[in-house]
Amino acid sequence: MFFRKKRIQASLSAIPRITPDDYKVGNFYLDTSNRFIRYEQLSQIDPYVATSLLKLGLTISSGFEFCGGVKELEKWAVGVNLDHVIATVARLLARDGTVVLHLEWDGDTISSLTPLPMRYITLLPKGVRPKEIPTHVLKGKVDRVVVQEESVPTVFNRDEFALFRLFPEGNVCTDIMGRTTLGLYGISLLDPIDRIVKYKLDLLEGFTKAVRRYGMGRLHIDMKALEPLLHEGRFEEIKKVLDDVKEEMQKLEQNEDIVGVGFEVKPLTPTTGATDILGLKESLERDIAIALLQSEITTGKARGSTYASSYVSEKDRLNVLMSMQRQIKRVFERDVLIPQMRAWGYDEGVEMRFDPLNI
Repeated sequence: MFFRKKRIQASLSAIPRITPDDYKVGNFYLDTSNRFIRYEQLSQIDPYVATSLLKLGLTISSGFEFCGGVKELEKWAVGVNLDHVIATVARLLARDGTVVLHLEWDGDTISSLTPLPMRYITLLPKGVRPKEIPTHVLKGKVDRVVVQEESVPTVFNRDEFALFRLFPEGNVCTDIMGRTTLGLYGISLLDPIDRIVKYKLDLLEGFTKAVRRYGMGRLHIDMKALEPLLHEGRFEEIKKVLDDVKEEMQKLEQNEDIVGVGFEVKPLTPTTGATDILGLKESLERDIAIALLQSEITTGKARGSTYASSYVSEKDRLNVLMSMQRQIKRVFERDVLIPQMRAWGYDEGVEMRFDPLNI
């Protein structure tokens, strides 16, 4: 099913455009051609992002068990490492917004559950063939998944994968083939903090370079011995001396003492109102944690918080995680458990249960 691109052209033009220069983050360069590669990179270069995603996955999968009394299913879950798969799906869902879980069958049994790397994945609605680039916006139910569509495509039909997405409805996304899609891909939790991570790593990289070069600050060197030459108008001689001093100063190692005569060295100390490096860093880290469904308690920064405020914050966070947990549970039951039970000849349903997420 298609939707004419011209009708939503105005809304698409409002989507922020980011230039390649914006993706030098600290001393890293992020990918600008594939959003899913960028999500992978963002989740690896900052410990706050990496740890928050890991905690989210482990929290959502906590206390997983079946309710239904089918012993065969319990044994199967151990064989496919289902509890770990659930945690991985939760982590990837927060990171990428979309997770495709491939179901590999061995006879009448699902032998493995493998999350496919989204950097190679395209989702196609019914009626769209691999490598076809329509002039319309792709819209509708996902019918097939294609792996490495740009080279040698591998196509999986709808019964061969489970599809997890966060708020795909209304989400406009350009896939890795350059097609504009509507409602096919979910929303990544990393999108709102893309710039925040950049600011934090740029801040740390810049500050580290400054400390490495200047110790705890920059220096002003007043060459008082050259003042007589200045009064006499001997500017060429002054310039030569200053160039020589500048060249020597460039060889100065971090925290190395300066020894000499005829000049005065003063540190350029920050003026009142200068940027508070530590305060800005903590502010950026707070934004990252909140965006990835963590609280100050879970990030170890509850200093100064009252019990009441911490309780309300953590309660709200767990309510959001439980909602996300229910979405993952429904997709697992619909796309994985029900097909597996039917393949074994069972008619009764089996329910997945998790420990309550309480404070």
